[in-house]
Formats: sequence, C-alpha cells, structure tokens
Amino acid sequence: MALKIFVPDIKKNIDRKVCVLPLIPFLTNDLSSEQRVEKFGNWINRIQLVNDVESCDFVMPAHYVNNYYYKKEIKNLQQINKLAIAGNKLTVCFTNGDWGLTPKLNNFHLYRFSGYWSKNSGNQFCCPFFLGSDPLYRYYDGKLPVHNQKPIIPVIGFCGRASGNIFGWGTDIVKDLGRGVLKLAGKWPEDIESFHGSSYKRYHILKELEQSPLVETNFILHKTFKGGGESVEEKKRLSEMFYTNMKQSHYAFCYRGWGNYSIRLYEALASGRIPFIIDSDNNLPFPGKINWNMFPVASHSDRKNIPSILASFHAALSNDEFVNLQYKARAIWEQFCTYNGYMEQWVNKYLQHTNNLHSL
Repeated sequence: MALKIFVPDIKKNIDRKVCVLPLIPFLTNDLSSEQRVEKFGNWINRIQLVNDVESCDFVMPAHYVNNYYYKKEIKNLQQINKLAIAGNKLTVCFTNGDWGLTPKLNNFHLYRFSGYWSKNSGNQFCCPFFLGSDPLYRYYDGKLPVHNQKPIIPVIGFCGRASGNIFGWGTDIVKDLGRGVLKLAGKWPEDIESFHGSSYKRYHILKELEQSPLVETNFILHKTFKGGGESVEEKKRLSEMFYTNMKQSHYAFCYRGWGNYSIRLYEALASGRIPFIIDSDNNLPFPGKINWNMFPVASHSDRKNIPSILASFHAALSNDEFVNLQYKARAIWEQFCTYNGYMEQWVNKYLQHTNNLHSL
C-alpha cells in the first residue's frame, strides 16, 4: 500500500534547500532505486507522487511555507490549499527556522521545530532537528559511551551559550522587540516568540544547579552561540569540547534557545545521554509514541526546585534502569529523530490514517 501525495508545484529545477522533507529522495537523480533505498530507507518505496488531487491521500506544497511568504508567492500557497479543499483533501506542509511560520490556511497539518504546546490546536506537530552527522562515529569511535555504574550523585553537563550579563539579556529582548515591530509593519512573516531572553534564563537555571549539593555540575559556559568559532579548526575544537562534555556527564541539560526547542535534546539522545528536559511549553516529537516522562522533566518556571527534581529522579533509578535509560535514549534517536527514522514514522502515521484523512 502506498501513500499517495499530490505536489502541485513540484518542478525539475526545484530548489532543494527549501523543498520539504518527504521530497528530498525524489530529487536525487544520480542514484539507482536500490542506492536510494540504501541511503534514505525503505519508506520511500511506500510513497507515490501522483498528478491529480482526485487520486491523492493529501496535498503537499513543495516548499517550506516560509519560502512562499519571503518570495511573495503566498497566493500560490493559498491556491494549493484551495485545490485541496475543493477535492476534500488535507494539506500537509512544513515550516523551518527557529521560529517557524504558521500559514493562514484551512484544514492543514503543519510540521515545525518549535512552537508552543498550549497554542497547538492539534494540527501542529514537532519535527526533530536532524544532526549533520552521527556523534557515535564522529566523536565516540563507534561505541556508545555508556556509564555502567550509577553514581550516588548525578553529574549534569552543559556546554553552550549562557550569560548572566544584564546587557546581553537586554540585547536579546531588543532583538525580540525588533521582530515584533517588523511583524506589525508587515515585514516579518514568521511567528513571534514571547519576549524571553533564553541565554539569561538558562544561565540562572544553571546557577541553581551549580549551587546545589544535590547534583554535581560539569558546565562550560560560552557568551556566544557554539563558542563563536569561525575557522574550521576552531569549530572542530569546540565541537569536540561539546561532545567530550556530553560523554563525561550522566545527564544533559536541555533547554530552549532562540526558538522554543532544544537542539541539544537530539545531540544528547544520539550520545546515549539522559536528557534533563526543561519544559518551556514546547512541542516534542511523537508524544503519542514516546513517553518523554521516562526522562527527568522540570518546568523552567520552577527554577528553585530544578536541582531536587533531578536528584529525586536519579535516586529512584536502580543501576539497571540507569544503564538501560542511556540505551533507550539512543534507540529513540535512531527510531524517531534521524531523518530516515522520522520519515519512516511519518509515512506510517499517514498510511494508518488514510481512510480518515478526509475528516481530519
């Protein structure tokens, strides 16, 4: 059984940088069908691109919705949506970037990195941030760096941008305000985040952990994103520092950045680290399939209690549970958070609901 997708605006010379995720394998012309499956996974054999709305299961724009807005092609996007509605079909679209863009469409699904759980009316879904390479082979010599003995006091690691400088916080807020002004002027099509100052808030949560006797911290704080490395050598050194910090820690501190999502969450899972998820009302991938509460979770608004939440979670684990949770983290990344794994789940989702798509 194939998932039939109609992409009205697909072209031979489509810009691959802004084409949506399901189309990527179908734009690779230099591979045989066997090589394509080997590279991307068997899910591509369960997708069929059709040429009309009548025979499809749903309609999908070829590009991220941001692209239609920035290129002033909103009418094209709206026309695709109208075509789907006329055929009594769902529109499935994607947005990218830290903030994402919620289009003004009807009867649609939207896939995004970020967003707010409390604002999600049920038609928005979290797409993982796909890592450029697997850290298992790039930094850990092909062997998952599992801690086989549960310590009495957990070590929580962090390597990244966090600053308690009030001027830095002010700069972040000014940038947020600037985007708000541009939004009002009709020059910022993307969604607006609430005024946050994530680096400043992150710093103070980390300080609560650092000052607590309940946990041991392994923190490397940068004033700029990824330490600000510019040369190839410096970027390599900083990346090695990041994953060494991850390897030396039992838990990885995972809190939002500019957008309301954490790239570090996926880096931690890939490294077999237990993520300590700081909930910022963010969406997470496949909440119906992944019990994210198997990992420690704390609200960012409950800053004072964050150390005790982690310590209590750790104390409740047996040694076997502690070890198995590290393997489970890696398994979740492979199954749900790699491109191939995610697309396998994505195709399964729509194939299972094909008969009900018209009513979604």
